[in-house]
Amino acid sequence: MTPEVLVSILLSMLLKIAPLLILGSGGAIFLSRSAFGKALVQRIREGSLRGEEVAALAAQLEEVRHELGEIQERLDFTERLLAQQRGALPPSGSSEHDSPTPPELVPAGRR
Repeated sequence: MTPEVLVSILLSMLLKIAPLLILGSGGAIFLSRSAFGKALVQRIREGSLRGEEVAALAAQLEEVRHELGEIQERLDFTERLLAQQRGALPPSGSSEHDSPTPPELVPAGRR
């Protein structure tokens, strides 16, 4: 390849990516000067979480686990209580009145 062809290829590639470079640079400058950009830079400099924050989150998680365990115990107790009550009731046969679906409406005059 001749140097002229290489220059021509490089120039055409540069012209194709020039809009992306311009927009990307403009976006980066805008982001760096915005409040969001400044907050992002501060967050990166400080790190994601501090040790105290991790300890506080771990304590909250342990508290939620404890509460969930209590709720599970209450649910088990309620299920046992309902099972005992159902066992104490006499078995009922299926009838029209115990049906979970309502009876069909019959229009007046069609009985």
